[in-house]
Formats: sequence, C-alpha cells, structure tokens
Amino acid sequence: MVYLVLALVIIVALLIIVPWREITEHKIKSADSNNEVLPDHFRYASWNKGFNVDVVGESYYQDSLRLIAGPKNSKSKNIDCHAVLIREPDNAHDPNAVMVVIKGKLVGHLKKSMAKRFSEEWRNLGLTSKIMLVVAAKINGGWKDSSSEGNFGVVLDMPPINRISSVISSISMEDSEIKFKNRNSKK
Repeated sequence: MVYLVLALVIIVALLIIVPWREITEHKIKSADSNNEVLPDHFRYASWNKGFNVDVVGESYYQDSLRLIAGPKNSKSKNIDCHAVLIREPDNAHDPNAVMVVIKGKLVGHLKKSMAKRFSEEWRNLGLTSKIMLVVAAKINGGWKDSSSEGNFGVVLDMPPINRISSVISSISMEDSEIKFKNRNSKK
C-alpha cells in the first residue's frame, strides 16, 4: 500500500514539475541563480474581445501542439487554454523575439513587428525579460480526413500593446478581468 501511495505521489509530482522544467529549458532566466520559475514572475492580461492575435511559426511545433490538443481527427479542434508569452532577449535572430508557450511547450512566436512593440512596452512598464505574460489562447485546426489534413494553429486574446498597462495584473487573470471591466465601465 505504501508503495502505491508513493508511486502516485511521484506521478503527480512529475505531471506538475515536467512542464515547468520544459519552460526553463527555453532560456527562462529568473532572479534566482537556480533558474526557478516563481509565481511573481507572471503577469496576467485579460481582454475578452476575441482572439485577435495570430501566433506565427506553429508549423515548426506541430508535435508539441499534437501533445497538447490530442491527435488529429475529422473535425477541426477548438481548444481554449492559456498561453505564456516569454521575451527572448538572447535570441540570435531577433533580440525582441517573444515565445508563446502552452502547457510547458513552445508552440510559436509573436509576429516580429508585434514582438518589437511588446518588448518596448514591457521595458517601458519597467518589466524585465524574467517577467512572463499570461493571456487567453485557443488552439484550432488539426484535422485529418480522407481528402485533406490541416495543421494546428494558435490565436491569442490579447490587448493592443498600448493598452496592456490598463489591464495587466500581477495577481491573476480574474483580477485582470476586473480591471478590464472597470476600464470599460468608465467609458
């Protein structure tokens, strides 16, 4: 009985720890020397105006998206989730690059022009590259039938860059939603 309980504890721990370890493998650097990802490294932004930002590069991460969304079938997927946006100032191709991570898996990037504006706004808000932004996301596509097959895609429900500061929260998505509602009720 003791071995069964111990095995269950280990399995649950792996389900929780492994996704965070995968995130840290993508060059997340924290204030701590051991690269630990802490709750205060997150900010939340709720927009609730539709999924208006297309992620790019998903074709390179179809295996990761398949692990998250499940196998392709005859109907297109439409899965609500959250994405973590992570700045990559050490990216060799673009110091403004912003990764999009879902459930610990890299699934794409923000478009280059948006990533540049995002990085500038992040710096203007006094936030370092250690701080990650959580937004609502949707995984779509991923069908396969007798005549065609479609890739998975990702879209984000994200405020315009110049409005992030009005809805950002260091507490939770719910707190960001309250800020969003209060912002709109003042109009």
